[in-house]
Amino acid sequence: GTVTWENPDTVVHTTTSHIGMQVIGLEWDSGLMLKGQSFSHTFDTEGTYDYFCMVHPWMQGQVIVQGEEEEPPPPVQEEIIEVVDILALNGTSNIIFLTDADYVKVYGGFPPINGLARWPILSSFLLKV
Repeated sequence: GTVTWENPDTVVHTTTSHIGMQVIGLEWDSGLMLKGQSFSHTFDTEGTYDYFCMVHPWMQGQVIVQGEEEEPPPPVQEEIIEVVDILALNGTSNIIFLTDADYVKVYGGFPPINGLARWPILSSFLLKV
């Protein structure tokens, strides 16, 4: 992100980076800013950056740069679907009929009419639910 310092004061100021007051101006140095002037610096790396005014060394501050927080993925919505028809690999249609029991009847070939199987029955079995 980019930080902009503005000088609304009647005296000059600087914004100058420092590391323990031994390394001065390595990251940025605005130079003298007169009243109404501004200076911007773009921070590309997370971290804490100390700075001060070279004209008034007691005037100090910090810029803390943090990465953007990722938004959590939306919660998974539970969806109930009704199985109507499952196509088998051989092209026949397997119809699943749900009953009041704990089983699912799976018929292969032609679906039954009024509970009676129709021919040809390719497969018929019960699945425990």
